[in-house]
Formats: sequence, C-alpha cells, structure tokens
Amino acid sequence: MQNVKIINLLDYYRKNLPKEYKYSGISEDSEIYDFSRKFEKMVETEYLERNENYIKICSFLRKFEKTQIGLDVETLELKLVRNSTEIPTLCDPDSDTYSKLDDTTQTIKLLGLINFSTFNNLHYASIEKKFHFNLLRYIAGIIEGKEFATELAKEIVESVAKKIASFSISSRKSSYVDLEEFPAVFFKDEDLIKFIFRLKDFYEIIHNVYKKDQNNKKLKSAMVNYFDVTKLNRDLLYKLLYSFECGEEDSLVQIKGYSGLSVEERKDILFSTFDDSDGVKTVPVNVLKHHLNDDEMFEVVKNKTKSDLLDILAGKETDEKRNLVTVENNQKKYNILLKSEYPLYDFNFKLDEEQLSELKSEMIPILKQLENVLLL
Repeated sequence: MQNVKIINLLDYYRKNLPKEYKYSGISEDSEIYDFSRKFEKMVETEYLERNENYIKICSFLRKFEKTQIGLDVETLELKLVRNSTEIPTLCDPDSDTYSKLDDTTQTIKLLGLINFSTFNNLHYASIEKKFHFNLLRYIAGIIEGKEFATELAKEIVESVAKKIASFSISSRKSSYVDLEEFPAVFFKDEDLIKFIFRLKDFYEIIHNVYKKDQNNKKLKSAMVNYFDVTKLNRDLLYKLLYSFECGEEDSLVQIKGYSGLSVEERKDILFSTFDDSDGVKTVPVNVLKHHLNDDEMFEVVKNKTKSDLLDILAGKETDEKRNLVTVENNQKKYNILLKSEYPLYDFNFKLDEEQLSELKSEMIPILKQLENVLLL
C-alpha cells in the first residue's frame, strides 16, 4: 500500500507565510516571493492526492477567477463582480452553475481576488497585493475577521480614491464610456445610450434593464430620459422601433412623444424622419411595415414593381435603385431606401380580389411591352 504524505495547507500557511507584507515583485529578497517559490517547489516534489475534497475546493476556487470586489455606488454594498470587456456581471459563489448572472452598471471595481483555480498554481503573482496577503492570512486563521475587515476597509478607501482620480484626469474623450471600469453614474445619458446601442446584445441589455433595474438604476434612468423623439437621432429611433413594440401606453419600452399616440400620429412621427433634403434615408423594412396598413403596403409594392418594370423597359440600370421605394403621407411623397436584402419579399400579405384586379390592369400592359422588346 502506497504511503501518502498528508499536507495541511492551512498549517503550511500559518507556519511559512511572512509576518508582514513586503512584496517587491520578483526580487530575490522578497519574503512573499520566497514563500511562493517554496510552495511551488513543494507542489512539484510532494505527491498531492487529488481526492474528492481537493476537487471540490478547486471547483469552488474557479468561481473566483477574473473576479473582483466591487462597490455598488447606489446601495454602498460590496459585491463580487466578474470581469468582462463591456459590462460586468455579478458573481454568485453559492451557485453551482456558470450561467450568466445579472449585468451591473453601478459598481466600481476595487480589488481583484486571488486569481488561481487550484492550489498548485499559487505562485508569487497571485499574492502581489496586500489585500491578497491579508486574505490568505485570514483564511489560514492567522488574523481575526475584525483585523481583516479593518485592513480591507483601508484598501477600499484608497482604491476608490485612485479610481476617481484616474477617471478625473483621464485624457480620454469626454464621450468615452467604459462600464467595465466605472459605474454608469460617471457618464452622461446620451453617451451611455450610444454606447449600449453599439453593443451586439443591445436588445437583451435594454430588455433586461426595463424588466429589472435593481443593478442598473442609472442606466434605466438614462434610457427613460433619452428615449425621446426629440433626443434620439434617426438611426437610434429606427433601432428601437425595429427591436421593440413601443407604440402602446403599456409597452415595456416607452418613447416619449411616440408611445401612447394614435396610429396616425405615430405614422406622422415616423414619416417626419424621411425628409430627404440632406439625402435619402435608409429605413428598416419592418419599421415601415409596422406603420402602414395593408392597402398602403399594397400601393408601395405595386408602385415599386411598376417602376422597376418601366426602368427595364427603358433600358435603365435597376441595381442602384433596387431598394429605393416611394412612400406617401398627407399628400407628400418621400423616397427612402429599405434596409433588407430582398425588401419586397418581406411584405407578407394576401391580395384581395380588388387588389389583384388592379395589379393585373396596370402590370399586364407593361409586361406585354417588355415581352415584345425581349422577342425582338
């Protein structure tokens, strides 16, 4: 039977961890560095039994990888926050799954946790900060919770001051939004909204914030304030109308000056954005469809088809005008480009007898002329 040397890691910390924090990078005279190198050597030379407890502990530690202690600026509570490239997510160490938790845009990151997933890779870089040193001392029972909390409070105060100073003297543009590092309250409403709409999952973010704003109060406030027909630029308005049902008073996402109005009033607002004095506007097909009834959509399709056939008959190029349609409202016509690979085929509706008869009467003569041209 194989003899197994049992190593009590907490005893090892208590006996070997330096009494004071004197980290100096990879310097050979660093006590922390020496401790870590000895630990690595022990791991390399001693047999560590991978029993069930060892596996469970390592699995638990992995939950804290790339995780920081953050301060919720709304509630002033400390929370565990997982790093991200865009918007941080809250970390739940009690969860047995790695499913995505709630996003948070109201925490300021303070202290990164020790970033190791097994005991074997506890090297000097894992305890390069005083907080890590004190955390290990607390885990090993070298210091009491009160002393650890006192030291932690000091580091939090210092970290907050450094973060705010860093933001204040930043040379970045004033419109730059970095929710990965700073809470939403640091930024203007307009800049926050433009940042969110640049993200691929903007729909999910907006939907989740409107459903539950507990961890995104400032971001929700920015959306409520800025989702206004007088503030949104044309493209952002189209994105909202394309992604959400915003027309009714009880719609989840509301647009001030649009939601709750009559069908005709909402149509007037949309068409007011079609002014082509500064160029033809590009409009998502579904946004247009949502504001026209079946008869109006029939006129758009009929006129577009007729125009394309006449262009072919006249020998004109049609590719450049493929998505160009003419729409009319209050006796005023607008030329717009429909945003869709095959715009006409997105118009899914049935023709009644009268519409079919009208379509035949206008299209058949043109088709006959086109047939004669092609046969020549």
